[in-house]
Amino acid sequence: MNNDTIKHLEMISAVISRMNSNSFQIKGWTIALASAGCAFAATTKSDASFVVVLVAIPFLWALDASFLARERRFRSMYDAIRVSDNTDFGMDAKRYRTPSGNWACAATSSSLVLFYGALIALIATAIACLPQARLDKETVPATTSAQDDRQPPRAAGS
Repeated sequence: MNNDTIKHLEMISAVISRMNSNSFQIKGWTIALASAGCAFAATTKSDASFVVVLVAIPFLWALDASFLARERRFRSMYDAIRVSDNTDFGMDAKRYRTPSGNWACAATSSSLVLFYGALIALIATAIACLPQARLDKETVPATTSAQDDRQPPRAAGS
């Protein structure tokens, strides 16, 4: 393997690392958005925050799938250049498309489906349980003070 090929492989490896880092950051943003939305919905007793989160998560999922598909194409490019003897330092990964390197395949990969699917299921469960929790709070009678509960009953005629 000549020096030009090694330099080209290093460039491709850097792109793969950036794609992976972007994907990781999107997952972090998704968790932050979901946490903030759920916390806001719980404090304001409004389901609108849940809906905003449920609408945003598929967009973040699609963006994450885009980075994963590109990463897979660059991995295919890396493998092709690794075995070749010459390089042109080209960075166009479109010609290295593979079945696993398309967006739909990336979006339905097990890692993304498990991550985003579980998050959507958790938020949907929270939406379903939140109205019941509100009803339970409204039906529990509130005492006027803690001291009233500790006083013994008065005898008749006193």
